[in-house]
Amino acid sequence: MDIFIHFLHIASAMFWVGGQLFLALVLGPVARRQLAAPQRMPLTIAVAQRYKRLSHVALALLLFTGLYHVRYVFISSADSFLSTSYGRLLSIKMGLLALSLVLGVLHDRKWGPALARLSDRPESPEFKSAATQMIFWARIHIAVTLTVVACAAGLRHISF
Repeated sequence: MDIFIHFLHIASAMFWVGGQLFLALVLGPVARRQLAAPQRMPLTIAVAQRYKRLSHVALALLLFTGLYHVRYVFISSADSFLSTSYGRLLSIKMGLLALSLVLGVLHDRKWGPALARLSDRPESPEFKSAATQMIFWARIHIAVTLTVVACAAGLRHISF
């Protein structure tokens, strides 16, 4: 059972992180170079909406399987979050994951909809400003998410 849970955790992380990287490093740049704004926005919105639905499933699996793995830390004592290297790194990972979730919610509820509302005016200063803001925060979000992955890699090399 532990192997299957670990597999789900890794596969969910791959989808969640890989999807963010695909959107930022592949879809966005290619769409900006190859498509005019009237064609670019519907495609980008459709792909992002599809990814969002699937990524929420992956994220739920990631949280569930992560909590399953962490049960050992909770069982031993709450002290172990601060008294061990593993616990401290796990605490950092969980804090960064929480930050990543907040940034994801802001993207889904604020920055993305603001850009979509302005998509019929892609040359307007408002659209360009909203796009610049969304790209900035998307980069921050990806950096935080990759730091979560780095913490996860570190946890594999620390004894509990």
